[in-house]
Amino acid sequence: MADNIVLNSGSGGATLAADDITSVWYQIVKLAHGALDSATLVSTTSGLPVQQQGTWTLGANSGVDIGDVTLTANSGVDIGDVDVLSVVPGTGATNLGKAEDAAHSTGDVGVMALGIRDDTLSVFSNLEGDYEPFHMTATGRLYTSATVDAALPAGSNNIGDVDVLTVAAGSNLIGDVGLQGRTSGGLTPYKTIDLDETEEEIKATAGQVYGMHVMNLTAAPLYFKMYNATAATVVVGTTVPTITIPIPGNNDSDGAGFVWSIPQGIAFGTAITIACTTGVADADAGAPATNACVATVLYV
Repeated sequence: MADNIVLNSGSGGATLAADDITSVWYQIVKLAHGALDSATLVSTTSGLPVQQQGTWTLGANSGVDIGDVTLTANSGVDIGDVDVLSVVPGTGATNLGKAEDAAHSTGDVGVMALGIRDDTLSVFSNLEGDYEPFHMTATGRLYTSATVDAALPAGSNNIGDVDVLTVAAGSNLIGDVGLQGRTSGGLTPYKTIDLDETEEEIKATAGQVYGMHVMNLTAAPLYFKMYNATAATVVVGTTVPTITIPIPGNNDSDGAGFVWSIPQGIAFGTAITIACTTGVADADAGAPATNACVATVLYV
């Protein structure tokens, strides 16, 4: 048979488009769309309208890559609510699964690497771009392969309360832990062989006293007094002493006195001044005999 069909073939009529396939006609129809009483033929410039119902969810990866995808600027049309369930790790910078900074030449595919950055780039080794990457051990600990050249600066401050929980076993000694003599950093001695009611200044600023040796070379007791003040502000008999210590009397020519060692020190926040009187009262200003009181004070 021939294609197409003539309607009302007896008297002649319109020809209906049809395709003859093994003696069977299949009508040829053009699609159109539009409101009632209007029709717009479907073409490359006027597609058939469709409407999305519900949301689309991408299923599990079937093993087929979606290809090289290039994202362009947003044109104002949303693609809808898309749930990405899985992404195949990529092997190149253009693959969708390659989550890696372009500055890196190596790294684990499918994982955005964490890293630390130093603008000088002089203290790191094994750099990748401007960054030193973090790596992970089998137990999940992060570390870097950076070599930090900067040394800890010298200082005079304590680092705080440090608790050492464990120390790795070893065969080497950590150093000579015996007591050794030093040529600097010890206590400063102050000596006087005629301490009396006239105040003597050991230190004009704050300090600490760590020991003293005081002797009385007379038969009557004397009283050793210490003041947390400068000599210019001390008036013996008026200024109240910080410390008063009796010195026993001496019945022969050997002398009597005391030795006081103070490992933790006694703090004097303003200054260190000393004097010696014949009476114990704070208001006493009795004068000992010449060379009656001999004292040595160790301080810092």
